[in-house]
Amino acid sequence: MKSRYVAGAALIVTATLPVISTASVSADAKIGPGERRCFAVEGEPGDAAVVNLTPVQAEGAGNGKLISSDVSNPSESSNVNFQPGTADPNVAIAPIGADGEVCFVNSNHASVHLVADHLGTIAGDVYEPALPTGEPERWFDSRFPGEPPLFEPRDGGCFLDSRTEGAGIFNITPVNASANGHALLAKTEIDVELFASNVNFGPGSVDPNLGIVPFEKIDFGPDFPGGRFGSYVCLQNSEHAHVDFVLDHLGTVDEEVFTLANEYGYPVRRLDTRFSPTGKIQPNAGACFEVAGDPGDAAIVNITPILADGEGNGQLVSSDLNVAPLASNVNYNVGTTDPNVAIAPIGADGLVCYVNSEHTTVHVVADHLGTIDAEVFTSANADGSPERVVDTRT
Repeated sequence: MKSRYVAGAALIVTATLPVISTASVSADAKIGPGERRCFAVEGEPGDAAVVNLTPVQAEGAGNGKLISSDVSNPSESSNVNFQPGTADPNVAIAPIGADGEVCFVNSNHASVHLVADHLGTIAGDVYEPALPTGEPERWFDSRFPGEPPLFEPRDGGCFLDSRTEGAGIFNITPVNASANGHALLAKTEIDVELFASNVNFGPGSVDPNLGIVPFEKIDFGPDFPGGRFGSYVCLQNSEHAHVDFVLDHLGTVDEEVFTLANEYGYPVRRLDTRFSPTGKIQPNAGACFEVAGDPGDAAIVNITPILADGEGNGQLVSSDLNVAPLASNVNYNVGTTDPNVAIAPIGADGLVCYVNSEHTTVHVVADHLGTIDAEVFTSANADGSPERVVDTRT
């Protein structure tokens, strides 16, 4: 399948927001190779905790993942990748264990500090993990030893699954890119012009990000191998580069409690300050924008900070929030393009807001992925803000 990408208009509402709190957080030691660090989160055992994982100050290249504390022998999958000098967060989802905890498991490669921010919890009766253990299930890996990247510019592929309903949550990892580019997920082959993305990549980068795709029931006919009914998940590469993709299914949210960003199931661009007359977002300032859903519902938004004037971070919050907490959804630096997914309750005015840290100015692109009903999503804090639950930095 082929698609062309063109610039689109964005609804932008700028706002000056309060200074981010600098409350202290307890510190601990680095997490060693093969070690795990468990921590308590709000929710009941079996509910799905949504946690932003930021590995920092790594002593080498490695990866890690979030699992239920009930899992004793985790698989080889991962949620985040890291290298010395990087700060590349990614959102992970794992069922809460019987003791009320989830755990970060480090790979066997290098020691690393971890910052973990709990975003909220999805009720267990509307969330089905990809595997009974709650761990990710690898759907696709285009890498082959000695082979060039599989996906050409403007190329894509669709993957058949037996599920016929719900919104699938996936971890997308682009690798072996020949140049800078981006990609997105959709429920069908893309035959319309788009201007949004789920993940960005560059040569040498391994920066995964989440995507959400609604499963749409398709009748393949009585003679189709594997069953008559199923659904597609389609991955579309941009026009910029050759690249490989690794696709891991994390779990599925019931369709009755999930509002699509649009009817086609791909992201909708709601903010792009590069086209705003107000320009870059200043330190301790923010930009608010409208998303689909009702006040109190949890909006899921892909945030991409770009063209930063220095090192900093930012987060997504409800427009009802007066003071942003000590937490973050994205980290950025000069020359980086590292998106990450964030979740925040929709304010009474129908808006959510990106809040910049106090460090520097930055452009921000925000793509709405979808919205979870308020009845089945519990924010980490009563005001809808994230809660920092782990920070091992000394």
